[in-house]
This record gives sequence, structure tokens and C-alpha cells, in this order.
Amino acid sequence: LVAVSAFVLVESRAEDPIIPLSFFRNRVFVLATAVGFVLGIGMFSAIAFVPTFLQMSSGASAAVSGLLLLPMMAGLIGTSILSGNLITKTGRYRVFPIVGTLLTGVAMALFTTLTADTPLWLICVFLLIFGAGLGLIMQVVVLVVQNSVDAANVGTATSTNNYFREVGAALGVAIFGALFTSRLTENLTSVFTGAGASTGDAAQATATLDPAALNELPEAI
Repeated sequence: LVAVSAFVLVESRAEDPIIPLSFFRNRVFVLATAVGFVLGIGMFSAIAFVPTFLQMSSGASAAVSGLLLLPMMAGLIGTSILSGNLITKTGRYRVFPIVGTLLTGVAMALFTTLTADTPLWLICVFLLIFGAGLGLIMQVVVLVVQNSVDAANVGTATSTNNYFREVGAALGVAIFGALFTSRLTENLTSVFTGAGASTGDAAQATATLDPAALNELPEAI
């Protein structure tokens, strides 16, 4: 809060500000930047935690769990190219982020149904849908931002949008990481103690839990 306040104070007085505060009086810019911010939270949280889930639930290696994100990238690149071509031909772009938001929401709802028994091909389908939604939003939002400002500020507006997407990514991974770690430790501690292990053993095991460590634990745990 102190840093944001200082930033606003300095930028409001700067002759050539890094981020002109006048941008935030532009409703279209603010909305598109907010979408980019939320996009960063969702996209990078998925990139951070889906491979972890795949490693622990299916025993996939770190390399394989990363490669299993390829369907997401295929969907993202495919719909980015498709939407770009359609926008070039029609000049219309409003429908794409709306459809993309719906697809992304559906995919995130589908992610909540994952269990240790969910087949890998189905997880890849979920990731493909998620990537397709992201692809319809990501580049179109940048285009909206660029069209919402005058030509002299296109570069600054584009970089500002990208910056807030990266802020969303950092906050998303941090916030969901804290929730994930807290809930995981709490739940696994009860599992360990319920199976007869001491609280100290549970704390030590959950602090270093990875697929290799998981395979060495007793079957009951």
C-alpha cells in the first residue's frame, strides 16, 4: 500500500510518467487491464499447480507433467491465430473475450472435478479447453487496450497491460500457493496422525513431500 501510494504520487508529478495516470480515467483501458490481471491469476496458477497434481496423482515425472501442458498451449495458440484472422477480416473483436471467458470458466469448473482416478486424456481435454479460452482473451485484450488510447501512447498502454497481467500472475501463484500449502499440510497431518504417525513425523513428511517420498510411505498413509 505504501509503495502504490508513493508510485501514484511520483507518477502524478512526473513530466514523462512510466504509466500515465490518465489511463485509469479511460473505462475501456481499465476494464481490459482488469481482465488481463485476472487472466494472469488464472493462467499462471494453472501452470503452477496442474503439473504438481499430475506428479502426485499419476506418478508422472516433472518433465512429463510439464509436457502434459502442451494441450493448453495448443489451444491457446490455435484460438489466438483464429481470432486474429477473424478480427482482421471482420473488424469485430468483442465476441472473442466473452466466449473466451466462458470457456475458461467452464475449464476451471472442470478442474474442480479432478481426482486421482481421472484419466490423463481427460485432463488434457480440460487443459485444451482452458487454453482455447485463454487464447481468445489474451491477445484480444491487448488489441482493445491499443485501440483505447491515442497512437503516441500505444506502446506504453501495451506494456502497462502486460505488467498488470504479470502482477496478477505473481499474486495468483502466491495467494493460491499459500492456500494450497496450508490446506495440504492440515489435511495430510490428520492423515498421518490418523494412521498412527506422530505429529513430528507428519510435519517432517509433509514438508518434503514429492512423488519419490510419497512412494516410500506406508500404504495406509
